[in-house]
Amino acid sequence: DDPLTITVGVLNPDADGQEELVDLTGNLDNETINEMSIEVKLNEAQELLESYRLTKPRGDNAADKYQAVLLEQPDNQTAQNGLNKVGIYYFRLIESKLKDNDSATALEYTQSLVNYINEYNINRDLFELQVSEIMSATDQLVSQAISNRRRNQAVDNHLKMADLLVPKYAFVENLKQSYANIPTRGQVSSDPSGHAFVFIPSQRSNGVGDLWVGQSEVTVAQFAQFAGERFAEEKCLHYGKKTFFKKTWLKPPFDQTNTHPVICVTAQNAQDYANWLNQQSTHNYRLPTAQEWQQLNQSIKTNHNCQAANVAGLEVEDENKSTDNPLNCQDGFVFTAPINSFPESLNTQDFNGNVAEWVSQCQNGGYCAAGSSWRSGQQANNTQLKPLANNETHSHVGFRLIREL
Repeated sequence: DDPLTITVGVLNPDADGQEELVDLTGNLDNETINEMSIEVKLNEAQELLESYRLTKPRGDNAADKYQAVLLEQPDNQTAQNGLNKVGIYYFRLIESKLKDNDSATALEYTQSLVNYINEYNINRDLFELQVSEIMSATDQLVSQAISNRRRNQAVDNHLKMADLLVPKYAFVENLKQSYANIPTRGQVSSDPSGHAFVFIPSQRSNGVGDLWVGQSEVTVAQFAQFAGERFAEEKCLHYGKKTFFKKTWLKPPFDQTNTHPVICVTAQNAQDYANWLNQQSTHNYRLPTAQEWQQLNQSIKTNHNCQAANVAGLEVEDENKSTDNPLNCQDGFVFTAPINSFPESLNTQDFNGNVAEWVSQCQNGGYCAAGSSWRSGQQANNTQLKPLANNETHSHVGFRLIREL
């Protein structure tokens, strides 16, 4: 408790022009010493703040220095203001990274910011403006993602940042829900029509938009709900020729069950079925266009072999009219197979083989039978488009639907 004595030496020229050391002795009490120590700590804290050593490394950062002052002088306003400024500097880092489109690092800084707020018991209301700007940016990015029907990492990171800054905030929860509703590639959606659809995003280069395509071909049972016993006036073409006995979708040239794809229907029958669904639903259904079919072929990876599709293999040897060049394999189905017998990529079923499918807007605006079928042997591929009269029915042609966005 004794006063501290210090000696300060200064140089002072004497009367002869020679320098001599003059000793000045003074006494400093404890209060003065403490004030000097506080001032040193505040200066160190300011330097660390301006160097963006905000909360790391432990013990040698701006926040810890300001906190040390407050432990000695809880009412020190300079230290309190400095501790609050640490948050402002974190937001500057965050904003800088967002301007550089580096949302991943901005998210890391946000986590550090929240850790600092919690550890040093900082009032979050001090950063209301900065938080509001991040919320606004997040809202805009989510809206843009919804409009484009594309999720992306930047939006993911912004939503995580918003969650950290204001946990369980209703505004952010609503944004997260809206964002989660954006369909992803290969996502399956079922609706009250009884059909399931797969989301196939656009490749953007060919003018075709995003598509909800039927997961499988329309079945006999599904078509029967609409048709009853109608549309059985024309004989069905089997192997390209009319059968001797009257064969229709109700009585096809070969045995089918309710789970087989409907065949022997015209393109107009197929479109009428889609229109019938439209009257019962808030969705809009239709046939694919020829251009959309080709995009689907680029997106859905198909293999023309008996393990991957119902095509013409050795099982058709007793039905040699189906093809002149069968594949050297067997798939177990001479004619059509029940839907979903051959899963393909992106959660689609039987896109290749089984039955060719009616598509619209072919050459001259007419209809085509698109793709391969149970009749397709070697050299066949799923990109082929064969123009057919829209009033013809064939035993190898059915259809699947598009659900418009």
